[in-house]
Parts: sequence; structure tokens; C-alpha cells
Amino acid sequence: MNRNEERSAAEKAREVLRTITPSTPRTDEIVHRLRLAAGLANAASQQGFSSEKALNDIRAEASIALKGVVGSLDAEQHPLTETMIDRAKTAVANWLAALGHESH
Repeated sequence: MNRNEERSAAEKAREVLRTITPSTPRTDEIVHRLRLAAGLANAASQQGFSSEKALNDIRAEASIALKGVVGSLDAEQHPLTETMIDRAKTAVANWLAALGHESH
């Protein structure tokens, strides 16, 4: 995986997170985009060099936050909350900012 692929997935996740609310119904597209970004963030955090510890920590947080949103969308007994959405928005924004700094 390269940084452009990772950045693209993060940007798509950010767009989804901007449009969903706790009452947004689950769709395959929403879940796919968030799950893909979470998986890429997780994989990148596992493959990163020790010199990228800060970036890897940010990637891990993005993955966890995105998986939380997907898990809530998939499980009716754990409704999605504004707090979960906000956590994911913040984590993805931090991830994108970190990727931007890494590429310069």
C-alpha cells in the first residue's frame, strides 16, 4: 500500500463521516468506505517503521474509531452516537494531517 491509497481512503471516510448522523440508516457503501479506511489505517500502522511511531499511533486511533462506527452501524443493540462520529471525524482529520506532513 502507498500513501496515496491510504490518503484516498481517509478522504473518502472523512466525506462519509461528514454526512452521517446517529439516525443515518446503514448502507453497504457507508460500511464499505469506513471499513476499507479502517483496514488500511490498521495495516499501515502495523507495517510502519519505528521512526513513524507518532503516525502509527494516529493510524491506530483512526482504525479503532472507524471500526467503532461500523460496529454500531452493524449492531442494532449498540446505536451510533454523535460522540462516536465526532471521535472518528477527529481521528480521520488527524490521520490526514499526519499523512500530509509525511509527504512533504
